[in-house]
Amino acid sequence: MKRKVRSQNSSAKAEPRLTLVHGGTDYFEQLHRMIAEAQTELHVQTYIFDPDETGKAVVEALVAAAKRNVRVTLLVDAYGSGSLPKSMIETLQAAGVRIRLLDLGFPGRACTSAADCTTRSSSQMASFP
Repeated sequence: MKRKVRSQNSSAKAEPRLTLVHGGTDYFEQLHRMIAEAQTELHVQTYIFDPDETGKAVVEALVAAAKRNVRVTLLVDAYGSGSLPKSMIETLQAAGVRIRLLDLGFPGRACTSAADCTTRSSSQMASFP
């Protein structure tokens, strides 16, 4: 299910829009389109980023955007994306992608299971101006 929300500001040349996508193939098609269309800046946030076929395709797309001089920021959850290999992170960084790992562990206590990480969200988000 998709819904577009348009700004009420009629003075803007291009009205901002928000598209809600509920997972699966549709999400990744939209993500790849957004990455390909990004011109100046792109922010991607995700809970799970795996080194599978889909993850590798997203890395390639983010690297390509960075090579087009798009300022790319990727925020991934340290727990949900724990299987992301160092080599994939280094590939992104070498291309100029700013990658940040969100670690919501509590001081003095490691976040070792989903039950320990009650403030986490499995949302994914991508935006560009």
